[in-house]
Amino acid sequence: MLCHVSEQISTQAYVGMKEENEEIINENAIFDLFQHGRGQFSNGEIELCDVVDKAFKDEYQLASELFMRIAMNDLHAKTESTLLLRGIAEQMNEEMANRH
Repeated sequence: MLCHVSEQISTQAYVGMKEENEEIINENAIFDLFQHGRGQFSNGEIELCDVVDKAFKDEYQLASELFMRIAMNDLHAKTESTLLLRGIAEQMNEEMANRH
C-alpha cells in the first residue's frame, strides 16, 4: 500500500514538473516568436508569418480592424493584436500536440 502511494506521488510530481517545463518552453517560444519571427514551442516550431496567416484566415474581421487601428497609431490595437497572435500561436501549439 505504501509503495502504491509513493508511486502515485512520484507520478503526480513528474506530471507537474512536465507541465511546468512546457509552460516555460512556451513562454520562451512566445518571446522568440515576437522577437525573431519564430519560436520553438513544446510541440514544435511556429513561425510568426503562419500565425498572422491563421489570424487573417480565422479572425479576418478582427485582424483587419486591428491592422487599420495600428496604422492609425492606436497603441491599444498593438496590444490587442499581440494578444490575438499569442492566442493563435498557443492554439497552433495545441493542434500540433493533438496530431502527435
